[in-house]
Amino acid sequence: MSALSKQKFTSRRVVGALRTLLGRLARAYGWYFALQFVTRFVRRVVSTIVKVRKLKQQNVYQSPCCPILGHVREVKENFDRLLDFRLDAIKESKAKTVLRLGLVCSDRIQMLTTDPIVVKYILKDNFRNWDKPSGNENFFFKYFRAWLGVGIFTLHHSNKYGEYDTWKLQRKLASSIFTKNNFRTYMYDVFQERASTLVDHMRCGARAAAAAHEVYEIDMQQKLFGYTMDSIMRIFFSQKTETVTGENEGFPSAFDEAHRAHFELIVKNVGLLTLAKLLPWPFGPLSGSNVTTGIIPWCIMTLSPLGSRFKRAITRIREETRKVIENKLEDPATATSNDLLSYFLRARDDDGVPFSDAKYTEFLSGVVRSMVIAGRDTTACLMSWTFFMLTAHPDIQNRLYEEIMTNIGDGEPRFDLLAAQQMPYLNGVVYETLRLHPPVPVDPKTCIEEDTLPDGTRVPAGTTIMYFPWGMGRDPAVYEDPLAMKPERWIPFKEPDLYKFPVFQAGSRQCLGMNMAIYEAKLVIVNLIRAFKFTLKPGEEENITYSPMITMSIKNGSGSYKLLLHAEERQPQGLRHRSTEA
Repeated sequence: MSALSKQKFTSRRVVGALRTLLGRLARAYGWYFALQFVTRFVRRVVSTIVKVRKLKQQNVYQSPCCPILGHVREVKENFDRLLDFRLDAIKESKAKTVLRLGLVCSDRIQMLTTDPIVVKYILKDNFRNWDKPSGNENFFFKYFRAWLGVGIFTLHHSNKYGEYDTWKLQRKLASSIFTKNNFRTYMYDVFQERASTLVDHMRCGARAAAAAHEVYEIDMQQKLFGYTMDSIMRIFFSQKTETVTGENEGFPSAFDEAHRAHFELIVKNVGLLTLAKLLPWPFGPLSGSNVTTGIIPWCIMTLSPLGSRFKRAITRIREETRKVIENKLEDPATATSNDLLSYFLRARDDDGVPFSDAKYTEFLSGVVRSMVIAGRDTTACLMSWTFFMLTAHPDIQNRLYEEIMTNIGDGEPRFDLLAAQQMPYLNGVVYETLRLHPPVPVDPKTCIEEDTLPDGTRVPAGTTIMYFPWGMGRDPAVYEDPLAMKPERWIPFKEPDLYKFPVFQAGSRQCLGMNMAIYEAKLVIVNLIRAFKFTLKPGEEENITYSPMITMSIKNGSGSYKLLLHAEERQPQGLRHRSTEA
């Protein structure tokens, strides 16, 4: 046999051996794949069945659903009316807490509640046992953290995850800015200056439209989101932006894009993402590893249009956040500035290392992103819904205008002048809007260890209870004629029990900026209502609904998030000026 023939023979043997080896490996992986899939599937199905049976034995009401798909199909079908769908379940059950299921193989048990006793228990009485879910087990929360970073909104407070001290530190530092003195000085100056800019900008538009004999039409929601963005950029980060006039929209547009894509990404891919959790690596995660690893989650995030949108938006958010931090580090005024980021940069960890150190870049990024959603989105949603309600009820707008002109006139709307005792109708309008349209309509908390609710119901570990402010505000047992807009409900004003009215959470995670948000909303409403008379664009009222997102902005059509109003400039009334020294 020639050398060439020997070489060919040897090559064939090697190839044959490799094929044999690969075949054996493929068969072995096939058995491994099947075993892992079946094991994970059976374990999750059995776990779900056992948990559901235990809860139903305790007379917890379960809404009718497919035993295999749970409520997944109904959620997808009702995606654009998700809050109404959840409220329907509460009404049908005639109970305040109902059981909601995902896919039977997801091992996810959810309970929806409008019971203030349960709300108080999970937010206060046993607060440390009711936390956010694990990012390694819950793809919704994993992508939520990808969007908002590791900040006060996403940090865990239970002992399980070792993040309590970081959460407590961030909350302590953030609370330092929310003082009455700051409300009366620094915050008032920023809010009023931004409100004056908004009014002047709208006056220019209204006068130009009048000169052309046209109606001045605006997207009020866009203006209000721009206003809150500019305000928090100044108060939290000492940075001047002009989003309200249409400039510097890179950060807010990326933030909104990530927010909308995040929710859609999860709801529309819940089946595939759940399947991925059942499959072994490389199609799904390694046992105990991140649920978003593996070929299937990678394809969803990289190849799908929604995933690509989400990733692009996050990249832009990270870049804009980096600029905010770098600008602050380079600003010599940071050493004495009263803005929130300066407080963080001047603080030190337990070892004396300042948070301005490079190792805390991700920490600071999470702080910035969390403060943007806390300070921008929630207040802008509140104001957007307020202006919708004022235009849907012109009589309420007229009465509010009279109160403003009588009590403030064209004077400065200082902090004390906007109190409930001084402006009861304005206060009633704001609280009635919060009741009907809470900025965060539903909020989930996950049970870390098995627990017993106040009514004696034993809740398995891993169960999520979603408390439901949107539904609680529509309870006819609490509010007479609950769908009607009646600011008089809140006159005379009595502070609501936060566990019956948890629109700003309650207990240890109560929103630090609650008073700031209400004050800011009142100040903007006063400035705009005394300057303009607002009406809804004809035919627009029937288009208005809520967006199915974490913070409930207004939606007026498929993929459209606008509040289209007509604004008519009011003529000076010659009313007296109120003193600004109230």
